[in-house]
Amino acid sequence: MPRLCRQKAFSGRKGFELQFNWLFVLIAGGIILLFFFAVIKNQASGAETEQASELQQDVDFLFRGSLGSRESEKIIPVGGKVEFFCDEGVSTYIVEGSKVFSQYNYISVFSPSILDGDHFLLRTDLFRAPFHVMPFLYATNDNVEYVFVGNESEETLKILFDGLPKNSTKRFLDPSQLGGFKDNNYDFTIFISNQSTFEDEMSDVMTTKLASAISKNREDRFLLVVLRPKNDIVDYYGEIDFYTYGGSGVRKFQKAKGDYLFFTPELLLGAVYSGDASIYSCQFQKAIQRMNLISRLHMERIDALLQVPKYESDCVAEYGQMRNVLSDIASQTEDPGKSMSLDDVGDLFESIQEAKQCNARLLAKTSCHPVY
Repeated sequence: MPRLCRQKAFSGRKGFELQFNWLFVLIAGGIILLFFFAVIKNQASGAETEQASELQQDVDFLFRGSLGSRESEKIIPVGGKVEFFCDEGVSTYIVEGSKVFSQYNYISVFSPSILDGDHFLLRTDLFRAPFHVMPFLYATNDNVEYVFVGNESEETLKILFDGLPKNSTKRFLDPSQLGGFKDNNYDFTIFISNQSTFEDEMSDVMTTKLASAISKNREDRFLLVVLRPKNDIVDYYGEIDFYTYGGSGVRKFQKAKGDYLFFTPELLLGAVYSGDASIYSCQFQKAIQRMNLISRLHMERIDALLQVPKYESDCVAEYGQMRNVLSDIASQTEDPGKSMSLDDVGDLFESIQEAKQCNARLLAKTSCHPVY
C-alpha cells in the first residue's frame, strides 16, 4: 500500500478511536452524574419522609395529650398538610410526605378533611351525656373560612359562632348579601345556616350566584351545613344536613346521603367545625360507642353500691331508678353502627335528662354517693 494511503488509514482510525473515547467519557460521566443525582434525591426524599414522620408523631402526641385536657382553647404550631379520613368507622390521618396512616380511634376529632398551614387552632371540650363520656377535640386553622348565613341575634348561630376559636376566620353574612359573595381562595369555605334560612333565602340564590363566583377547579372547597334542631332549640336534639358544591357537572349544593343527628350542643359544634359528613359520622359513632361503655360501667358501680348494707331505703330507691335509666341509655346505644332515627336520638336525649335529674336528687335530697 502506498505510504500516503497508509497514513490516511491510520489517521482515520485514530480519529475514530478519539471520537469513541470521548463518547465513552460522556456516557460514563452521565452515569456518574445520574448516580449522584439519585443519591441526592434519595437523601432529600428520605429527609422529607423523616420530617413528615416526626410531624405525624407530634400530631399523635397532641391528640393523645388532649385525652386528659380540660376545656381549653389554644394555638399549636404544626408545619405541614394533615389529611383526615374515615373508612368503615376507622378514623385515620396522614401528614403530607409520610407513607404511614395513623389511627385516632381513641378520641373524637372534629375537623375539616384537610388542614394545611403552620398551626392548628384547637378547642378541647368534655362531652357529657350526662356523665363524662370522652373529650372532644375540635381542630381548624385560619385557612378555613366559616360563614354563618343569618342574623347575629339568632341564638343557635350565635352559640356556634362563639364556639369557634377567636383567631379563626369566621363571619356573619346577611342572606341579602349572598349575591355579592366572593371566593377568597381559602382552603375551605364552610357555610352554616338554619333550615328556614336555607329554604327561604339560600337554596336558589346560592346555586345561581356561586356558579359565577367559584371556579370549577375549586368547587370541592365549598361546603354547607344546615342545622335542624328540634323546635329550634340548640340545647336539644335534631338533624344536620351536609352539602357539597358541584360535582358530576352540576353546579349547585348537593345533599350528602344518609341521616346525621345530634343530641348535645357539643355534637352540633362538631358538625360546624368539620363541615364534612364522613368525618362527623365517624366521631358521632365513636361517641355513641363510648356512651354505651361508660353507662354499663356506671351500672356495675350501682350494683356494687347496692351491696352495701348501710344505705337507707331512699338510696336504694334512687339507685334503682338510676340503674333503670342507665340501662335504657345502654340499650339505646347498643349498636353504634346502626342507623339511628330522629325518634331514637329523641329517646336518648330524654334518658340523658332523666339521668341528670336522678343524680341531682341523690346530691340534694339524700346522703347517698352520687353515681357520677
